[in-house]
Amino acid sequence: MGWRKKLSFGWALVKARALGEIRPLFVQISVTNRCNARCHYCDYRERYSEELSTEELFHIIDQLAELGTKRIFLWGGEPLVRNDIGRIINYIRQKGIHCGLNTNGYLVPQKIEEIKNLNQITLSIDGDKKAHDANREPGSYDKAIEAVKVVRAAGIPLYTCVPLTKYNVSDYQIDYMLDEAEKYGYSVGIIILKHPTEILRNAWKYMASDDQVRHALRKVIREKKKGRPTHFSTLSYCDSLAWPDYSIQRIMADEDIKTITDSRNVRGPKCWAGRLSFLIDTNGDVYPCAASTVATMRHINALDVGVKRALEYVSKHNCQACFTPCRIEYNYLLSLNPRVLLNLARSYYETGY
Repeated sequence: MGWRKKLSFGWALVKARALGEIRPLFVQISVTNRCNARCHYCDYRERYSEELSTEELFHIIDQLAELGTKRIFLWGGEPLVRNDIGRIINYIRQKGIHCGLNTNGYLVPQKIEEIKNLNQITLSIDGDKKAHDANREPGSYDKAIEAVKVVRAAGIPLYTCVPLTKYNVSDYQIDYMLDEAEKYGYSVGIIILKHPTEILRNAWKYMASDDQVRHALRKVIREKKKGRPTHFSTLSYCDSLAWPDYSIQRIMADEDIKTITDSRNVRGPKCWAGRLSFLIDTNGDVYPCAASTVATMRHINALDVGVKRALEYVSKHNCQACFTPCRIEYNYLLSLNPRVLLNLARSYYETGY
């Protein structure tokens, strides 16, 4: 996102905040549940729902553009398994919307021409070859590194999103990730592997202990202060570090929410999911965010009621806080926190994203 688009995003954000509007400034769209990788801790590929057709996606994108969406992030599953992914990307860009995409990298070399109009790509380098392949599957590290080389050669801004597991929480592994980032010119966004849900049923086998996660986060904060390319702000990492129990990934409101948050010492920004950012799932269901795609969370289908009405419906959710740095960072950004805005400007200057 260039400076002009960042300023446009900023003005739209200030306006929406001032007027108290529900405005889909940032929207994640899951375009498929299919995946060509077999990452050990993830069962996403086993989720079944019909994918939106190209025309259905275009119809949703048209509505998002009319509602003022500034950024769309495509994910899955593996978005590149869709034969129309290039058309989807180009359609988003034609609407004047920033477009990013999350990928495992496997298909990047053969599809680079189709995806060259992306504003940004996210993939994972989960440590050295041994750690990465232990997290994912044999041979995945080599494919990811090849994807990094192809993306950087194409001049597409890149950052990596790395879940902390028992295989990559050591100081050595974090240094390795940052060394690779400095070598190829990208930043590293370190997050926390979620407690098992219906799409991460095997995650418990790979989760690091709370003490290991805290040690790793302290290491990341130290490296951030040295100026190394960690993507999220120190403030967001400190909030993740203060989370009391990583087996609880979110805190829901009830009549006693003040007591709950006080007793657990939860800190962090206001949650803007469902007001300024949203997720549209593979079948068109709309949720407040990617962390809320469970049957018990408030959701409704955009194809049935239209995007505007769906956004209004899911805005009335009762999730109050969550622990992972990426979502904390987005909420600080949408809160216009000066420290996070400065971190964003620094990251753009250093890596182009």
